[in-house]
Amino acid sequence: MIKSDIVRRTATFSQARWSRDSLDREVLFFGVSRTLPAVERRDLSKFTNKNVIYDDSKISALSEHASACISRILGKDVSRYRVVMNHDNGDVTLFTGETNIGEIFSEFHFGAGESSVIKMVNAIEIAQSNALILIEEIENGLHPIAAIRLIEYLINAAEEKSIQVIFTTHSEHVVSCLPPEAIWAALDGKLQQGKLDIMSLRMLTGDVGEKLAIFVEDEFAKSWVYSILRTNSKIAIDAIQIYVMGGDGTAVTVHRNRQKDPVTKIPSICIIDGDSRQLECLDNGIFRLPGEAPEQYIFDSVNEKIDALIAILTVRLSQKVESQNQVKNCIEELSISNMDHHLLFVQLGAKLGFLSESVVLEAYLSTWCEANPQKVEELLSSIWKHLPLL
Repeated sequence: MIKSDIVRRTATFSQARWSRDSLDREVLFFGVSRTLPAVERRDLSKFTNKNVIYDDSKISALSEHASACISRILGKDVSRYRVVMNHDNGDVTLFTGETNIGEIFSEFHFGAGESSVIKMVNAIEIAQSNALILIEEIENGLHPIAAIRLIEYLINAAEEKSIQVIFTTHSEHVVSCLPPEAIWAALDGKLQQGKLDIMSLRMLTGDVGEKLAIFVEDEFAKSWVYSILRTNSKIAIDAIQIYVMGGDGTAVTVHRNRQKDPVTKIPSICIIDGDSRQLECLDNGIFRLPGEAPEQYIFDSVNEKIDALIAILTVRLSQKVESQNQVKNCIEELSISNMDHHLLFVQLGAKLGFLSESVVLEAYLSTWCEANPQKVEELLSSIWKHLPLL
């Protein structure tokens, strides 16, 4: 075949009842140029002339629903904002605002993030069902809270209008409010699905100096593993970084993929929860924490020896030594009343004077490690050959 030949293929298969035409849909693209100052945007250049005249017939209010959504995202009332339509094709070309005292101002006085949100939401509200929305660097120009609210709006819009939204981001705030299955990270030309935080991405691309990476399912497991590592003074904890993967499946998958990567510089292991359905495999560096339902396991294990541990636990919970009986009563009450083991340490903190969850959690984990040296040693022995030592 000559290289210059063109090979034409069609995606239409009448017998299979599938056609490319069925995928035709409206596509809206919002690039980073949307956050440029209005004076630098080409689409607004025609309005820089002081002699421009606005035709009242081309000016209309934002829809009530769009106005409500934008107001929530930006945290300000935009009910008096207006839309200026293009004289030629009817497309939106400019937005205007109005102050509380009735002064009108144009998009040239908007903030870049404000203009971006209004433009996107207004366009999405009038988009067709099944539309594809593409947004580049969605957090650009937005306060973290506004970025989170924008994501919440997009999730609702996707469900209500049956649209698909794809966006890129470098923001931890944006990633944090998405379900793991909605997140894809590009790593060395390969896509990895799952909730990866920014530190995890830095490690996966080799942009850190640690000597060992440990992948775990959630923040609780991260705190637990750190507590176990701190029990042995020979371990170089500063050379170890624990990464939360937002799920046991993601933790195992990322770890296995790193093992297959010939250019990986930082070795890794994976430590899954006791109730994980993933398979433990010591030879492949996949280990398991003890117990079922991690929070419940730690809580119950300490409480089983509460009479012997109450003094040290009380101090670690930032309570006075003489209040041991009060602390013990709170723990016993919570053991009976709790309906969700994920909230055990939050609820105990509230009972003890609104202590932060982290304080209560660290108190229980440290106490558990001291009270269960055999369990601690079992895990450390299994991962010992992987650990960097002082």
